[in-house]
This record gives sequence, C-alpha cells and structure tokens, in this order.
Amino acid sequence: MVVQPLPDPAEDDGRKISNLILKEVAAAITEQYAPDEVADFLAEEGIPPQELALPDGIAAGDAHEMLAALWHWGSEGRRMVRRFIGRWLDDRLLSGPDAELRALLIEQLARQGWRVRETDSVLVICEPVRGVPVSASFLRASRLHPLIEADARATTPIPADMREAPGFGERSGKRTGSNPGTAPRVHSANRYPSDRRGLLSGRTGRAWASCG
Repeated sequence: MVVQPLPDPAEDDGRKISNLILKEVAAAITEQYAPDEVADFLAEEGIPPQELALPDGIAAGDAHEMLAALWHWGSEGRRMVRRFIGRWLDDRLLSGPDAELRALLIEQLARQGWRVRETDSVLVICEPVRGVPVSASFLRASRLHPLIEADARATTPIPADMREAPGFGERSGKRTGSNPGTAPRVHSANRYPSDRRGLLSGRTGRAWASCG
C-alpha cells in the first residue's frame, strides 16, 4: 500500500488539467527527443516514481501516457505533474517549449484556473480567466502574446534607409503598394493610445485578462 501526502487545497483543489494540454506538452518533448531520450528526460524529474504501477503497454518513452497515468495517481502524482509542467514551461529543465507554444499553454492553463507560481515554478490553482495579460508576472518567460507581437510588428515604422533600399517592397517577383518600388503601407505608431485602452478591443483584446 502506498501512503500519499494529503493535497494542499491552496495549491490543488482537484480541478482538471485537460488532456489536450498533456498531449501538447508531450508532443513538444517527443519532437525534441528520441524515445529512449524521452524516458531519460522524464526520469531526471523522477517520472515515473517507483511506486507507480503503470498500465500494461505503456512504453517508458511515451510522454503523454506517462504524464496522464501520473496525473491520475492521487495527490502525489498530480503534484509531480504540476511541478514538471511548471518547470518545463519556465525553462528550468534542459529543454522547454518555444515562446509561441509557451504563451499558448499558459493561456490555456489560465482559462482552466492554473498558473505558474513565481517562487518555485510549480503549477498552482488560480481564478479561471478568459485570456492572459502580457503584464502578468507569470508570463515573464513568455515574452509577448503572439497576437500582440503580430500587431506590434505591423505598427513598427520602417526606417527611411530601408525603404530606399533596392528591391524593398518586392515579394514573389511582384511589387507591393500602389506604385512600383514603393514600400508597403505602414500603420501609424500612434495606432494604440498611450493608456493602452486600444489593446482592450479587437484581436489583441483576447490576450488580456488577470489570473489574480
């Protein structure tokens, strides 16, 4: 019989983490490592623990099945998954997600009521939110939300010396703009007001909310 510590309701009240998130984490790890290397990568974080009786047919290099089995292994299993995913998201391990996947996963977790705690990079519960603010402290490793980054690129003025460079404005053999050789239209840098209220509407508004 395995005796597990009681769960800490301030960190984990038994709410779910969707299987999709576990799959996305596992897929990113599997893309970076060969099956035997996946097993070594997980083993470095103590996964699976010796006490965990894995179902028949689960390979040591199957990251998704391993994380899913551990997640359903009581409070200690959930604690290990929360620690592993949080540290993986926060670049505390040998490898981690790229910036785009990190931002996506943190937003998905926040919608389900989870955040990465700053002090130890462990996933803990929070108030579920609809969207994640770039200013949120737990997004420090995620840089800009992809939606805001895309808009920022679209509103960045192009220096005059670049606009005058030969071939500027050409794409796939065709020139952009109303006249040949002219630069593409660039939005004004003042598109968004200084108080950032403009970011609260339109496409980028989906990236803003608070996780408490």
